[in-house]
Amino acid sequence: MQTNKFRKNISFFILITISITYLFLPSDTFAEEESKVIGVAQKQSFETVANELSLIKDISALGSIELESTVFAVVFSQGGKFLITADERGGIRLWDTKKNYALDTVLEGHTKKIFSLDLSKDGKYLASAGKDQLIKIWDLSNKQLVKTIRDYKGSITAVVFSPDNTILASSNLENVIEFWATKEGEFYHVTDLTGIEESIYSMAFSPNSAYLVSAGKDKEITIRPLGVDDKKKVLHNHTHVVLSVSFSPRGRFLASGGADNVANLWKIKFAKKRLQIAPQPAISYVHRGWVTKVKFSPDEKFFITASQSGDLRIWDLAKMKLIKIINVFSEKPIFDFSFSPQGRYLAVAGKGAVIIYDWQQISSN
Repeated sequence: MQTNKFRKNISFFILITISITYLFLPSDTFAEEESKVIGVAQKQSFETVANELSLIKDISALGSIELESTVFAVVFSQGGKFLITADERGGIRLWDTKKNYALDTVLEGHTKKIFSLDLSKDGKYLASAGKDQLIKIWDLSNKQLVKTIRDYKGSITAVVFSPDNTILASSNLENVIEFWATKEGEFYHVTDLTGIEESIYSMAFSPNSAYLVSAGKDKEITIRPLGVDDKKKVLHNHTHVVLSVSFSPRGRFLASGGADNVANLWKIKFAKKRLQIAPQPAISYVHRGWVTKVKFSPDEKFFITASQSGDLRIWDLAKMKLIKIINVFSEKPIFDFSFSPQGRYLAVAGKGAVIIYDWQQISSN
């Protein structure tokens, strides 16, 4: 009886501590320009906090990489030989996964913060971009710089390859989305989308490369058809800056996360090649802090969100239910996370470190 009473007291103490801590969390900024956002972020209810206590799991990491700077982007190379990190000092580092993540190569060229990394779908090219207003294309087979592309005046917030490997899209703080053809590694400019009223912070292609979703400072999520006879779709489900958008690998879901502390997940489908999306999210969940990144497991069985408060939340998509919370960085923001090609490992990036987990252990517990 005394043990049960002690556990109840401890649970109540943790509940109160988490709630008070949340109220005084610092507003870490994830956009390069570090401007204030307008609006009121939602707060978790006491009921939600209480429910989450039972979902917090102690998962041991397989390893970690310690750095002297914040890591804004992380990605595994094709085949999983390297874990690639990009940081606030402009460094791109290749870590050998077969040698306990020993440093293999440093790709030098950027002079300021790197916000985004993406691999071409054949695994040959790595695109990097950031505050120095440059897009750099690297050939991973020989670890050499292929091309440097000077973007518009604003910092580049995102670079992403289309799944069919024909287009590289970039976005910047000057409210422009650009498209670069990737034919034979030439990376020449095709067109750009102007008339966007606010900065774009995140982009993603649909799995069939027929749509591009983008979101940012205007709080909207915009889905644009690319060469498809369809209309542009705009979602208005956030009250703050939208920091991350993502399509699921098989094209059944679209997700978003933002500075209103909310992660949204919509069910979508493609009928006669046109994207159809439910009017309301199937999941709309309030986090303890800003939702910094939303992604899906490679097998599309799980939906994962990262937060300003340093934890990952994992949803079982078959049950549409939150099943697990992992505290990665204690009250320090997660800026990115990435799965190895076969979904065996999960790397989580933050301030001064990248933590590597066994995803199979996480998803099976």
